[in-house]
Amino acid sequence: MKPNSFILVNGLLALLTIAGIVSGAENRIIPVGYKACGPAGAECRFECLWDGQEHIAKKWCCSHAGYNTPQVHWGIMDLGNIYPITRIVVVHEGNLTDSKHLITEDYKLFGSAASMEGPWTLIKEFIDNTLPRNEILVPGVQFRYVGIEVSDPQVGAGVNGKQDDWAVRILELYIYSSAAQIAQTTPISPIRPVSTYSPFVKVADVTPVPTITPILSAAPATTTAATATPTPKPAKKLLYFFNPSLSFCKNIAEILEKPAVTKALSNFQMEYIQSGVNDPRYTQHRVYLVPTFLILDEQGKEINRNSSITTEADLLDFLKQ
Repeated sequence: MKPNSFILVNGLLALLTIAGIVSGAENRIIPVGYKACGPAGAECRFECLWDGQEHIAKKWCCSHAGYNTPQVHWGIMDLGNIYPITRIVVVHEGNLTDSKHLITEDYKLFGSAASMEGPWTLIKEFIDNTLPRNEILVPGVQFRYVGIEVSDPQVGAGVNGKQDDWAVRILELYIYSSAAQIAQTTPISPIRPVSTYSPFVKVADVTPVPTITPILSAAPATTTAATATPTPKPAKKLLYFFNPSLSFCKNIAEILEKPAVTKALSNFQMEYIQSGVNDPRYTQHRVYLVPTFLILDEQGKEINRNSSITTEADLLDFLKQ
């Protein structure tokens, strides 16, 4: 190849790369609507996640259940259209020097092409995150709705030697697409319901299957020795999904030892299922949040679930259902 031809070809490649034809340029998608777990201050709204400002005065900062109450934060963004998503970047308020504890420790990202009610696909789960900026590569997926769920908003102990508070603090959330042009629909009005319940774990609308009493045949007349009747096992199963490192799971461990709770649990076959051990039942029962209790009937069909139990009264009330 002649030198001039080499320069010409490389120059053309450079121009194509700048234009995004060779390299596959990304475009940031700005949501057109959203709903989130609760209200926050005028400068700390959920929509600050896509305002282009990585500044502590322009962040998502929510503590809808109070600063000192363990809680789950969540929000769902409507991108306006279904897009091929290539990358998501989450920027936390904390840094690696003087405010490491303000890095979001445990959170999940979800995607859906259908609606704000799902069904949801788990994009990425972060457990014990210590990085102030997370970049997630997600090639080959297409979503219109992207959700975030935060179960632990702080890393380890804070400046007071404990978890300072339960407020989430995220500066920016970037969503990138390989679409050549971002053509969005007309923006919709934000929906901000105040709720402590995460939308990523739904209570199943299932009618319990009635228990059928078996008909026992009469014993033969020649029987002289009485046969001991075995104690029947409870028909219903209780699955408890938990993470022993979370403070509110430790609180539930104490609740499970209460006499009234122990008595109520005798009506169930109970199984403990710890997170982080790749148990297939997390996927089978669509459990993305701990602690979660599931009641199954004798056929294994889900009757009820609850991911917001924090007191003995809550658990006893749930077990009566």
